[in-house]
Amino acid sequence: MNTNNEDRLQALKPYDDGFFASYPTGFTKFLRTFIPYQFMRFVVINLKMLRMISKSHK
Repeated sequence: MNTNNEDRLQALKPYDDGFFASYPTGFTKFLRTFIPYQFMRFVVINLKMLRMISKSHK
C-alpha cells in the first residue's frame, strides 16, 4: 500500500507542470471581485456557522 504512494512521490519532480497551482479562469476572477456574490457567500457561511453553533449548544 505504501509502495503506491512512494512510486507517486518519486514520479513527481520539482518544477514539473503538475507541481504548480493552476491559474484561475476569467469566471473565477469575476466571482472573486463581484460584490453581490461575495455578500451572498458571506451570508450563507454565517448561516451555516449559526446552525452548527446552535446544534452544539443544545
